[in-house]
Amino acid sequence: FIPLTRQPVWRPVTVMSPVLQRELEHANSLGRVQEVQDQIESVKRIMEQNVEMMLDRQELLDSLDAKTSDLNAAAGGFRKKARGLRRWHLMNQVKWGVAIGTLVTASVAIPIAVIAAA
Repeated sequence: FIPLTRQPVWRPVTVMSPVLQRELEHANSLGRVQEVQDQIESVKRIMEQNVEMMLDRQELLDSLDAKTSDLNAAAGGFRKKARGLRRWHLMNQVKWGVAIGTLVTASVAIPIAVIAAA
């Protein structure tokens, strides 16, 4: 019969527990770091898209501003030509009015002068 003596029982859980705990925390912290880095990359992509959209919008606004300036210049030219055309028509009406008035006056005055002289 072999006497039962208490021999120390090697417990790897208690000996390895601090090491395993430290490694597990390190692995979890790496996961958290990776998660934060993923979030940063996501925010970075969104901000890049926002900047691109702002630049596109600015280009559209610049284009619209240039078109507005061109349209304003064209409107000024149209206004100037319309004023000149209106004056031309008015002067043309005056010329024809004077010419027709003179013709009517002469056609009435000449026979009257001829009759009066006779």
